[in-house]
Amino acid sequence: MKVKLLLSVLLLMVIIAGSILLEQEVLRLHAVVVNGCETRPPEEVTALADVAYGESIFAIKLEDVKANVERSPYYRVDGIKRLYPDKIQVSVHERRPRAVVLFMGAYLIMDEEGFVLEIRQDKGYAQCPMVSGLKIETYGVGQQVRSSDGLQVPAMKEVLLALERQDVTRYVSQILMDNAVDIRMMTTDGYRVMLGDADQLDGKLGWLVKTLGALRSEGLYGGTVYVSAANASYLPLDAGAQTEGTQEGDFLWPDQGNGLPVATPGDAEPNAATPSDIAPDGAALGSATDEESAQSGD
Repeated sequence: MKVKLLLSVLLLMVIIAGSILLEQEVLRLHAVVVNGCETRPPEEVTALADVAYGESIFAIKLEDVKANVERSPYYRVDGIKRLYPDKIQVSVHERRPRAVVLFMGAYLIMDEEGFVLEIRQDKGYAQCPMVSGLKIETYGVGQQVRSSDGLQVPAMKEVLLALERQDVTRYVSQILMDNAVDIRMMTTDGYRVMLGDADQLDGKLGWLVKTLGALRSEGLYGGTVYVSAANASYLPLDAGAQTEGTQEGDFLWPDQGNGLPVATPGDAEPNAATPSDIAPDGAALGSATDEESAQSGD
């Protein structure tokens, strides 16, 4: 009995000594593994984590690591865990500049959810569409802009994500969001685009891509493209803006020779707008003056 007891004590001592040795020599933090970076270097996340290498992996407070990484507005931590014996894995969502808003003399660089990444005195490197018409109440770096119109930011998110999915963001210079159910855009080469609401955007943008390709191949530039999930129509600059009394699907002008009927929707339709609603060449968005309208009709 005494021999068995002695052996048991010795075994327990060996286990305790082995555990101490394991923690001291093996279970020490040697690396931070980063997942989720797309355009920014993972070393940036590693530096933000601010961990003490060589420290016991059990002494590392994961909630502190998460808070450290999220000090940067460019990252949201989606998951963090220990990878035994000597690593911590941090999974991040990288926020990327998707839109620029000029507000009170400053440029707000935002992701698709209206999360402010930077506030600059110039647009700088951000090659993103300018978004106008947001009724901003509060904003700040590391915060989501808040609009007095609860529909605007969710609708903007849907538009920006759809532009990315369809790979057309680089062709859009301006997005007018003053009315979340009557969204309008300007392309970099001068077409006005009437999207209507934020529903079925992939279908609408699919038609937009096809339509713009056909127009460019025919040498038709400028004017307004109306898109729905089912079709698209084109209003040249000199065709006027006859909106009253029309119904959905009415085509007011003949085929232009490229298979694209031209039309403008009636006032009752979500897309109803005139070609002067979006100003070209980076000018302020809004209704054109009488003089501008007269010039476009010459």
